[in-house]
Amino acid sequence: MMDGIRWPAEWEPQADVWTAWPSHPDLWGDGLEAARNEVAGLIKAIGSPRKCVQKAPKVNVLVADRRAMESARAAIPGGVVSFVEMRFGDIWLRDTAPVFVFENNHAVHGVRFRFNGWGGKYILPHDGDLGERLLHHLNMRSINLDMIGEGGAIEGNGAGTLMTTAQCLLNPNRRLPKTAAALTEEHAASALKSSLGVDRVIWLSEGLAYDHTDGHIDNCARFISPQDVVCMRATTTADPQATRLSRIEDELRGQNGMTVHTIPSPGRVVDEAGEILPASYLNFLISNGRVVMPVFGSEFDAPAKAALAALMPQFEVIDLPAKAILKGGGTFHCITQQQPALQS
Repeated sequence: MMDGIRWPAEWEPQADVWTAWPSHPDLWGDGLEAARNEVAGLIKAIGSPRKCVQKAPKVNVLVADRRAMESARAAIPGGVVSFVEMRFGDIWLRDTAPVFVFENNHAVHGVRFRFNGWGGKYILPHDGDLGERLLHHLNMRSINLDMIGEGGAIEGNGAGTLMTTAQCLLNPNRRLPKTAAALTEEHAASALKSSLGVDRVIWLSEGLAYDHTDGHIDNCARFISPQDVVCMRATTTADPQATRLSRIEDELRGQNGMTVHTIPSPGRVVDEAGEILPASYLNFLISNGRVVMPVFGSEFDAPAKAALAALMPQFEVIDLPAKAILKGGGTFHCITQQQPALQS
């Protein structure tokens, strides 16, 4: 473990939240404006005043060029929002931006995975070095993690425990270039512990089906306190995730020192062509007393929000539509990265 390094939990105070404005018509096609509307809703929810004592974080929005800047300014009010012109491949900053950590609570640094486009599936210009450029912009130290992965593949409780899936981080498509053998659980855990300051790594077998990230943990299991974790449970046999969700819950309940809670799954969510989408209510963002949860027009949207709100009574839970963003590959957690506030 790196001395003095600690990866704070998402519910700890945040100074900033980073996201990006959908800026590439060739990637989003006819869904660009719908995705922009949903991203604008998320940004407003993150940056607006709280009912609680915590202040809203500053929201930093990456825009790819001047034309995108004009579109973003027209859709999003000013105030706590800051627009930063910086090239990026697409909006999935959870995976391409750094993971921010404390050093002795007196400095914030950025931990950077080596990024290979989710196992070589989506290689886009400007994604691979975005984390480096963002840290240079912030004048922050970079801690380089010598393994391929993404921020959405890891989930921490701020107290030394990290969850991930073997399906993603140990996938042969994440092996380092010119390396014959795939990463082992032992070597991956060692790298995560040394760079993120954790002492326990929990491995789930796999994440959701139909997820092109190869099973990111932030779609299937989330910490809501150092001891409490939430996952989803299928309500009907028609749920395409039913088998995996049952296995995820069983594996979590087999861990020591954790209390496992469930909320309903969205069930079967499809696009216009009838293709199943990896919809997850767990891809929420926790930010300074507020939880922004994605919903998809499912009959389970309201029950899931009520269940999550009951599990997190100290937070204000807001639900916002996210199906247009989901068609691009993810939702609210996938397109954000929080930057913690320094502690006194």
